Amino acid sequence: MAVAVWDHVTIDPDELEFDAGDNIEVLEMTSKDWWRGRLPASTQLGWFPAAFVKVNSIVLPSFCCNMYLC
Repeated sequence: MAVAVWDHVTIDPDELEFDAGDNIEVLEMTSKDWWRGRLPASTQLGWFPAAFVKVNSIVLPSFCCNMYLC
C-alpha cells in the first residue's frame, strides 16, 4: 500500500489518476520509475510514477515468501 505525495493528472487511459493523500494499492513494481496500481475505493487501475508515492507497506504473495524467505 502507498500514499500519494503529489497529484497525478493524466489524459492517458493507461495511467492512474489520483490526488495527494489518496491510498493506492500497488500491484506491480516491475520498473523503478513506473508502477501499476489501483485506488482501493474504485475499479480504476493503471500506471503511475513511483516518485509520486510513498510506500507504507509491501505485501508479498505467499508463493514469493515460500520461495525466497524459507
